[in-house]
Parts: sequence; C-alpha cells; structure tokens
Amino acid sequence: MGIEQNIKSIRSHQTSSRAKTAGEIKALTAWTVKHSKENNKQFKQIGDALKSLPSEDIILKSIADNIKIVVNGKIDKLQMTVDGVTNHLKEQDKSIETINNKIKPVVGGLDWLSTLVRGFLWVGGVAAAAYGILRVLEMIKIIK
Repeated sequence: MGIEQNIKSIRSHQTSSRAKTAGEIKALTAWTVKHSKENNKQFKQIGDALKSLPSEDIILKSIADNIKIVVNGKIDKLQMTVDGVTNHLKEQDKSIETINNKIKPVVGGLDWLSTLVRGFLWVGGVAAAAYGILRVLEMIKIIK
C-alpha cells in the first residue's frame, strides 16, 4: 500500500465521518428545535396561567377588606350587644325581683309546712316509742 492509497483512504474516511457527523448534528438540531418549541408552548401556558392569577395587591386588598368588614362588624355588633345586654340584664333583674316577691310567701309557706310535718313525725315517733315501751312493760308484767 502506497502513500497515495493511504491518503485516499484517509480522505474518504474523513468525508464519510464529516457526513455522518453532519447528519447527527442535523438530527440533534431538529430534536432540540422540536423540544424547544414544546417547552416554549408549555412556558407560554404557564405564563398565561400566571397572568390570570390575581396580583399581590389585589390579594392584600381583598384580605384587608375582609378583615375590616369582619373585625369592625364584630366590634360594632359587640358594642351594640353590650348596650343591649346591659338593658336586658336590668330588665331581667326587675322581673326576677317581681317574681321573687311573689314566690317568697309560697316558699315560706312550704318551709313552714315542711317543718310542721317533721314536727308531727317527731311527735308521732316519740308517741310510738312510748307506746312500744309501755306494751313491753305490760308484757313483762311490770305494769298492769
């Protein structure tokens, strides 16, 4: 094999290598372009979705409005409720005192009756005990 033949072999090999490398580069480039387009499409969708979200200012304003309505509403209601409760409690105290004045005689009468019943039971118990003692003494023939 001569030098010329070696040179021809080397050149043909370089040419085929270049062609092969160029084909691979074209395929790689096509693949990259394809995926870049898909990524761009997805990034556009993500960007559109992010654009449709409310901004931080809108969110903060909404939260502030909600807090203002709820907190101030509850404070205002609480103030009205305290005044209303105060008046209601005063009226309730008057009603309770009126009812108490009407019930006191009944409760006192019930206490008196309860005490009277206990007294009768105590007296009856003493009488029964005395009668029992007398009957025992009669049975033993101490008393005739």
